[in-house]
Amino acid sequence: MRNFFAFFLIIPLFALANTATATEVDDFIVDTADDLATLCATPAEDPMHQQALHFCHGYLVGAYHYHVKSTSGVEGANFVCVPDPAPSREQVISEFVAWLETNPAKLNEDAVDALFEWAAGRFPC
Repeated sequence: MRNFFAFFLIIPLFALANTATATEVDDFIVDTADDLATLCATPAEDPMHQQALHFCHGYLVGAYHYHVKSTSGVEGANFVCVPDPAPSREQVISEFVAWLETNPAKLNEDAVDALFEWAAGRFPC
């Protein structure tokens, strides 16, 4: 469980080749997986790079904390179990982004739903 937490704490930015516009304040209203992927892929030369990076990390860590709390206790059951050692940051984000690219219908889903659908498939318990 701690490995999965560490996994989300160290998620890096992964620059998508198709990022064409500069990040704007409205981009931080994350409704869909596409919105989240766009923020997490903000290129280093973008003026909002640091803000996007911090938001991306915070979103992923918050989602993971929710998972931990919602699956703890007598009736809770984990649905995501990351192996030890956990995969590299680069591997995790590239796999998630690649999954979104091969599942474009997921881009319009709630970001946290898409994130955990991918994670549960990639790291089943």
